[in-house]
Amino acid sequence: MTNLYEKDFVQWAEEQVKALSEHNEKSLDWENLKEEIDNLGKEQINAVHSFLKPIIIHKLKLDYTNEISSRRHWMDEIDDFQD
Repeated sequence: MTNLYEKDFVQWAEEQVKALSEHNEKSLDWENLKEEIDNLGKEQINAVHSFLKPIIIHKLKLDYTNEISSRRHWMDEIDDFQD
């Protein structure tokens, strides 16, 4: 199973989905599944963190900018990051 995980990740993932769908515990690659799920969680946290910093920076710029066109730009940027 580990060999397939290293050689063809997509096929490995498809086989894991099938095994999960069929509740076939013996066919599951528990160690690599655990690692992949853990990594997914970390990726999500990193994605949130990567968007929080620019949102905060842009909100500060918005707070300290009086120029109308700049304010619109910062508001658009904040909306984009929040999306």
